[in-house]
Amino acid sequence: MQLGDLFAKLGQGEALTSDEAQSLRLVMNDLQSQTNNLSALGSAFGGIDASIGRFRELACNFGPHALIAVRLYDTGNFQSIATATETNVVFSELRALWGNVFSWDASNPTVINVRNLSESWLLRVNGSCVWQTNSTGYRYTVIAPYDANDVLLTPGVARTLTTTGAVNGVQTTYSYSDGIHRVPGVNTMSTIKLRVGQTSGGNLNLEYASCMLELIGSLPTP
Repeated sequence: MQLGDLFAKLGQGEALTSDEAQSLRLVMNDLQSQTNNLSALGSAFGGIDASIGRFRELACNFGPHALIAVRLYDTGNFQSIATATETNVVFSELRALWGNVFSWDASNPTVINVRNLSESWLLRVNGSCVWQTNSTGYRYTVIAPYDANDVLLTPGVARTLTTTGAVNGVQTTYSYSDGIHRVPGVNTMSTIKLRVGQTSGGNLNLEYASCMLELIGSLPTP
């Protein structure tokens, strides 16, 4: 029963059942908590305090602060991946862009650029891959961040997102999702590449790949 229905029932002089009373209590408690959270963002003049309202803490995350989505999808001209050779995905198009943290250029299609931020930030990455039909070996995807000198950031930052056994008789398809972060004083992440590999024993087409990066929060540098 909706909150309005509960109040209407009370207004008509009807008694709530124990389950309805419990539901009303939980909803009102949650409403009070949300009101307190919003009040913390208010300035003395009743507006939103910009110094607080920025994404300074992960606890104040209301959604992605910037995002980029790119994909490889070129029917009839798929990317051929050699067996047992980890390879950068060559993206063919920019699908979405929001904010000024990320960028992509078709002249350098394997690279997603990340603007340097003064804070320790957290990125969420997700996407999917589709491989040519083949029943041998494994397929895998790696997220690989690099510094400004194109040096791979390891250990603990670059890592395998997923490893999937080949599927007999159909394309091997999988999705991935993970988080990556910038650690002040440890790495200065400048670019990100999506890398894939396969062990079919020969060349194999990567028929589709998508990658979406979202800046979902940050913490002030100590």
